[in-house]
Amino acid sequence: MGTVGNYLKIRLTAAPIDGKANKHLVKYLSKQFKVKQSAITIVSGHSSRQKRLRIEKPNTLPETINIEQVQSRQSVK
Repeated sequence: MGTVGNYLKIRLTAAPIDGKANKHLVKYLSKQFKVKQSAITIVSGHSSRQKRLRIEKPNTLPETINIEQVQSRQSVK
């Protein structure tokens, strides 16, 4: 996991069949941000490689991402 431009890049091992990759992504992110899986919503991109997610009240920010850098890039647009 890391940042590429304004995006986070995450590699998954689950195949994108029957929503398995999306479920795997939500499970992975819930562990990283220490929230319940129900606190993560895929806002758009359910069948796309690029997704927009909402993570409600994250308890922690993963050390592998520099979230301040991503947020500052988004505010420039």
